[in-house]
Amino acid sequence: MPFRQTPRRRVESRDKNATNFQEEQTMKRSCVGSVVLTAALVAVSPFGYAQGSDIGKQEYLSNCASCHGKDAKGGGPVAGSLKLKVPDLTVLAKK
Repeated sequence: MPFRQTPRRRVESRDKNATNFQEEQTMKRSCVGSVVLTAALVAVSPFGYAQGSDIGKQEYLSNCASCHGKDAKGGGPVAGSLKLKVPDLTVLAKK
């Protein structure tokens, strides 16, 4: 039985079809992934806001209150040991 060589055009056509199929599958996966991610973010977002009101206060107390004080007027426990006067943060709101 003699070996029959496939015409070049058919091979190229099959390669293009396979490539197109792979690209379509990748696009479908990307779209489905985007939809799932969006749905997850929408579902979880209301729960994130419940904690969001205290985050700023916690951040200030852990990083700023030692110098600026709990009332933000510059009288924190570390303020006396600093070379520069600690600014009163309450006047920033007035500007």
